[in-house]
Amino acid sequence: MDPSFKQYAFQTGLDIATVSTVVRQAVADNFINSGTINETEGWVSGFDPTILENAQARMRTESQTYLTSQPTPPTVGDVIGGRNTILQDDKGFAGSLPNRVVAKSATMDRLLFQCWVSHWSNFCEAYDSDAASLSWATKRN
Repeated sequence: MDPSFKQYAFQTGLDIATVSTVVRQAVADNFINSGTINETEGWVSGFDPTILENAQARMRTESQTYLTSQPTPPTVGDVIGGRNTILQDDKGFAGSLPNRVVAKSATMDRLLFQCWVSHWSNFCEAYDSDAASLSWATKRN
């Protein structure tokens, strides 16, 4: 398995709109009605910012009251959301499994020796040298 592969459990966080009793549409209507809007000329003026400030303060107070009334103190993930890594307990690495040896070929040092002898005997035959002792040595090992 790829060690960089992770799975996450996502937390949604606290939805302030469900905790608060502030009616958002009523706040928006009151704010729009507090000012003057001229759509033909494209300007607005005279809006009362205290309507939004009061709604925001009320939502803050109600959310703080909700959070302090919970039986367990909320974490940051409970309030704003987030993600947690799902930990997987692997039983072991593939290299540490109890694999038994079924078949074994030549070891590397044996292969290198055979390769060297083969090239040396080819070299000796090319120069009419006596390669019989080398071929006998490879058959013996």
